[in-house]
Amino acid sequence: MATREENLKKINDELELMSDEELEQVAGGNYDECVTDMNYLRQCGVDVDCDPHEIGFALGIREAWAKVGIKCSAWDMDYNVSVYKNKYYLDGKEISHLKACEHAAAVQGLNLNYLQVILLMAHCSP
Repeated sequence: MATREENLKKINDELELMSDEELEQVAGGNYDECVTDMNYLRQCGVDVDCDPHEIGFALGIREAWAKVGIKCSAWDMDYNVSVYKNKYYLDGKEISHLKACEHAAAVQGLNLNYLQVILLMAHCSP
């Protein structure tokens, strides 16, 4: 079994081989955030075509957010570092998770206020 240091070296070596554009697709949040996003977007009526138990889960989350106009930098199974947070962008500017959720609800025609979004997100947490 590889040591922690060996695993980190392997990851760093692989990262060095990637372009900045490719790295943007990898750097992201954690699995729990992606599951919460999946459940939340489904509650809002977004067609989320992914399964948290399959490879490509993060890509499915990014694609689901894109359906409501949000660019999401989501967790990737190969780089599971729980200190990362998913990042959300609207019109090229980084926004908070809450703002992304509010936007998704609005795009789907749901008139939710701040508290309603928080409650819906809490209901969807893993």
